[in-house]
Amino acid sequence: TLAGEVVKRTSVTAATSSGSKTVRFTATFSSADSFVTNTQNISNVGLFNTSSSGTLFAGNTYSSSACATNQNVNATYDIIFS
Repeated sequence: TLAGEVVKRTSVTAATSSGSKTVRFTATFSSADSFVTNTQNISNVGLFNTSSSGTLFAGNTYSSSACATNQNVNATYDIIFS
């Protein structure tokens, strides 16, 4: 888990292009899914491998942001291969 994790995970979409060495993961946490039940501060994002009991694949922190129950959260995470 990540510190202060809101225990709501969603499916992600992954996309690449033929000349790129980057895979982009995108996800939306919709307020209609009630992923938070009261205002929460969010300050990290992570990619979890759900086929291995939720092992953290990649994660990072950022400046805290308030998320109310009527807000969606859109996440984009790029993994760059060199």
